[in-house]
Amino acid sequence: MGQPTPAGERLSYRLNGFKCWLVSVLTILLLWAAGVIDLHFIALNWGDFLSASTYYAWTLAILAVFKAHLAPSHLMDRKFSGNLFTDMYNGIELHPRIGEYWDVKLFHNGHCAMTGWTLIDLSFIALQYQKYGFITNSIVIVSLLRALVSVDFLWNEDWYLRSIDICEEPFGFYFAFGSGFFLHFMYTLQSQYLIQYPVSVSPGTAFFLLLLGGTGYVIYYLASDQKNTVRKTGGDCVVAGERAKCIKAQFVTKDGVIQENLLIYSGMSANLPLPGYDHDFGYLIRIRIMGNCSSSKLRWRSVDDSSNGRCLRV
Repeated sequence: MGQPTPAGERLSYRLNGFKCWLVSVLTILLLWAAGVIDLHFIALNWGDFLSASTYYAWTLAILAVFKAHLAPSHLMDRKFSGNLFTDMYNGIELHPRIGEYWDVKLFHNGHCAMTGWTLIDLSFIALQYQKYGFITNSIVIVSLLRALVSVDFLWNEDWYLRSIDICEEPFGFYFAFGSGFFLHFMYTLQSQYLIQYPVSVSPGTAFFLLLLGGTGYVIYYLASDQKNTVRKTGGDCVVAGERAKCIKAQFVTKDGVIQENLLIYSGMSANLPLPGYDHDFGYLIRIRIMGNCSSSKLRWRSVDDSSNGRCLRV
């Protein structure tokens, strides 16, 4: 069950993200092993995928506007600004669905994006081998760390139901372009770069990168787990060896019912600002370090700057 919506509804979800990831990855690997497909097909046709994703994101955003007006899934959970372009950009429907369980937001931002990362990385690894005859440890490192985030996200998919993305953001161009284009092409920039400029880092640097990325993941996991525990127990729990400290925020839904949300300020949330973003922070540091290991620092600087706006967005 998801969080209460502004209209007071609690929606049901079928959480099968990890199963979808596993089936998708295994199917692609089996088809490649059987000689049916080339594993580097995605990377080899990257420009075509970029164009197709752009068209898809625009189409999805336009269809979302029509659906919100003509066939809304939840009539009371819509937000209108009075301006067509603002409505298209920000979105109108909070939880657009096709049928009873097929949630458009969860499918695109969860299943498509997370599974897409792994398939994209596998494809670029295969292309690097085909192109140069070897695979660099740098592309393996970034792929492993990204796969770790994907598997964690889909294994703990119920955590995402309590995120700002699901609870607060309507589905419009911002969401459609983010999940239909941005996540696939911007968050895999390292693999794309390492095809053009293959870099093999020293064993010490490789260990440090894995340690840095792993530390960011552990911080992120612990912070998310503590938040989830607090919300499941209503704050009646122990966090980091002490009773959880929470702010009880009340709000009234459209049906007139007083709802309550808990904001934790103990444990990881007491010691670090925005600990839930530390896996993104590790992403930025990995970009910077791997750029410093190459001779093309100017190109890496542009990659770093283009990522800062999204990764550190509050």
